[in-house]
Amino acid sequence: MSIRSPGWRILAPLALFANLAWHLWREHALAGAAGFALDDTWIHAAIARNLAAGDGFAVNPGEWVGASTAPLWTLLLTPIVGLFGADVVAIRVLGIALTLVALDWTWRAVALAAPGRPAVAAIAATVLALLPSTAFGALSGLEVPLAIALVAALLLAETACGADPGRRGLLPSLLVGLAVLARPEALALAPWVWCSAGLRPRTIAARVVATAVPIAPIALVYSLSHGSPLPTTFFAKIHRSRNPAGGQGLLFMLERGDAAGALRVVCRTSFAQLAMFLDGVLRASPLLVPALGAAFVARGAGRLVGLGAWCVFALPLAIGLMTPRPDFGAGDRYAAIATPALAALAALGVGALATVRPRGIVALALLLVAVPLGGAIDRGARYHAMAVRNTRDMHETLARWVASSIPAGSTVAVHDIGALAYFGRVRLLDLEGIASPELLPRKRNAALVFATLFERRPDFLIVAPNWYPDLARRADIFEPIHVVEIPPADNRVLAGPTMVVFRATWPAEPQ
Repeated sequence: MSIRSPGWRILAPLALFANLAWHLWREHALAGAAGFALDDTWIHAAIARNLAAGDGFAVNPGEWVGASTAPLWTLLLTPIVGLFGADVVAIRVLGIALTLVALDWTWRAVALAAPGRPAVAAIAATVLALLPSTAFGALSGLEVPLAIALVAALLLAETACGADPGRRGLLPSLLVGLAVLARPEALALAPWVWCSAGLRPRTIAARVVATAVPIAPIALVYSLSHGSPLPTTFFAKIHRSRNPAGGQGLLFMLERGDAAGALRVVCRTSFAQLAMFLDGVLRASPLLVPALGAAFVARGAGRLVGLGAWCVFALPLAIGLMTPRPDFGAGDRYAAIATPALAALAALGVGALATVRPRGIVALALLLVAVPLGGAIDRGARYHAMAVRNTRDMHETLARWVASSIPAGSTVAVHDIGALAYFGRVRLLDLEGIASPELLPRKRNAALVFATLFERRPDFLIVAPNWYPDLARRADIFEPIHVVEIPPADNRVLAGPTMVVFRATWPAEPQ
């Protein structure tokens, strides 16, 4: 294939479909049927169904709450769920379509930064297509493909018009605002975009406003529903609690007045998160890291390299600052937002190397990237398949049992709310606080959680005993009536291998 052949454009879609096909084959072999990989997808589906039915932005119909970290994704799902229900095929078609759009925008961004070199653009889109997190996101029913597409659009817009101090230059800032509504970590990209045309106060102010425009309506809805412009999931993830051992992240440390803790988060935790991200890149394909370094000598690609480097480094650091975690979520879903930038930088790096040793460098680079990624794809596909099986065998099975065995309208205290909200026909009291914000200040404190339960007196309790051992031991109040178990060795994404349904019998006074 000639380097100038338009056939370079089809490499990335072919690579994506090969990646997806392998994931689907593993899913069929290990899970037996298509499904969603996480209970979180059912949270989006439950809110989307309530929106479509006119019952508000709510997990429990009529109880407005900002329980979606990715409200733009929830809104995109609303017409699909309204027409077809939470249909796996329909939602996956949306995810795959957005992924194809992300590949095209990544191709265009690199083609604009490296004109006349379609092979370099093809490498960028192909690397993105082959990353395991890309396939996981496309099939998961989660916001990942939307976030990837918006970051790819941001790379393209910044390359095309980011230097323009006028109206055209506002587009990247607007895209950051939209990306925040798909993954809030995208706000870490804003400082670069705001200042990329210089430090003129008027230009920066206009760009800040452009970012705020799409965010403001959702922030207002969230503020009216639960008293904060941030989603309840944010506070759930930082373990905001009166329990001194229960919190993490910079805001939590500042709220407590813990200067040593705040310094530790800034100087150690954030960089540990970045190191974990780069380690994941190395494990996917060792060639990607030296290619990232070579990108900085790519000629004529300064804007794309600058924003791309900011994405790759600032996003993991921001996660480490605000919501540090031991991983990047199932399928690296939280880190996936940086993958268009990672792929673009890797391709530009390969292109820079090709100017030194042009013969065969592109073919060699594709080979060296594709071979390690093949192993990563298989590991990712196995993980995806087991996650689908976990979610079906635990959350969906349990939710369907609740729908058939517990009186409709019962109040159920639970910590995994997605499938139960969608199938259960019950009112949920969310122990993690996502759907029940009143529990956010109390989570991780057994005495305070029990006090809330005693006050609210739910009819049933459903928990993984390893998460809430103090509640599970209260045999005087909670009688086990149903158990769902999976083999512990099979668990990939569940809170625990066992979930127990308890019937609650409340005394007149707390004991």
